[in-house]
Amino acid sequence: MESTDMYILLGVIFIVLLQGLWIFQDARKRGLRYWLWGLFGCLSVPASLIIYLLVTRANKALCPRCEKKISKDYLICPYCRIELKMNTK
Repeated sequence: MESTDMYILLGVIFIVLLQGLWIFQDARKRGLRYWLWGLFGCLSVPASLIIYLLVTRANKALCPRCEKKISKDYLICPYCRIELKMNTK
């Protein structure tokens, strides 16, 4: 194996691990199953990143008062503190 091929292989491995680490940290901040998402992020570049972004960002809405992106199942907007839904429990 030539040295150029070795550098390309190391670069690809670095990018895959970097993507997996970013997905791991982002899923951890969002309270998701971060180990599972992190391992999934190491499978392929960039397909797993695209799938992760589509799945985790799909449940978003805009706050009627401040118009910031929030989760659809929030009861209170974390930015402007307006009550969004009545608690049905």
